[in-house]
Amino acid sequence: MSKGIKTREDLITWWQERATELLEGRTIKKAFYMSEAEAEECEWACRGLVLVLDDDTRITVETDPAGNGPGSLRLVGNDPQILGPV
Repeated sequence: MSKGIKTREDLITWWQERATELLEGRTIKKAFYMSEAEAEECEWACRGLVLVLDDDTRITVETDPAGNGPGSLRLVGNDPQILGPV
């Protein structure tokens, strides 16, 4: 992170720019639940949802920034729903 981050808003802007750089324009090419072995490697008690992008980047949804377990992915919009419950 840049030393120019002085406020919470600066931090949010930095993370937004990072997410934009990594995700914008990408396509999800695969979605699946990780294997039991992968969940054990993460020290999780249950399997989490994995999204694979067109550049083979793998995204998991986690309960918190420390990665203490898989989380639920929520779709918002005209038909809000939970996708990928754990």
